[in-house]
Amino acid sequence: MFPFLKMRRIDISSMTLVHYGREWPHATPPCNKSMIPQLERNEPLVYWLQPHGRPVNEQVPALKLSDGAFYTLSLRMMKAIWRHVRLRKGFNNVERAQLGGFKLRIPTMLLTEKMRTQSRFNVSCALLSVRVRGHVSSRPSNISVTRVRRSCA
Repeated sequence: MFPFLKMRRIDISSMTLVHYGREWPHATPPCNKSMIPQLERNEPLVYWLQPHGRPVNEQVPALKLSDGAFYTLSLRMMKAIWRHVRLRKGFNNVERAQLGGFKLRIPTMLLTEKMRTQSRFNVSCALLSVRVRGHVSSRPSNISVTRVRRSCA
């Protein structure tokens, strides 16, 4: 149905369906940049598939298009769907699935990307708090040192 589709089709013969989603409701394919607003925070569209005999962390998120086939998600699409998920201290990427068992909260590839971004942020905050502590006398009077430190933690 979508001859110009750039998403990779998933062979589900070696997969187990872990979590049901909804079929893509639009005529335009989800990989089109104009469809990003329809993907944003729209987790109910996502099906979770797990390869037979493989651990939970190898689950794959997929979208089901109107042709009845499952397709992979690009990193850009994943970022739009799970934009609202924040990594906090003690973040657990596994949750209960609809069909029993467990599923991932966000895809492993996206988790890696979010952790990489978070680590860059943490480094810059650590440097900021060191600079503020080292130059207390030169800081502007309207910023408290404790408030700056708490915002980075």
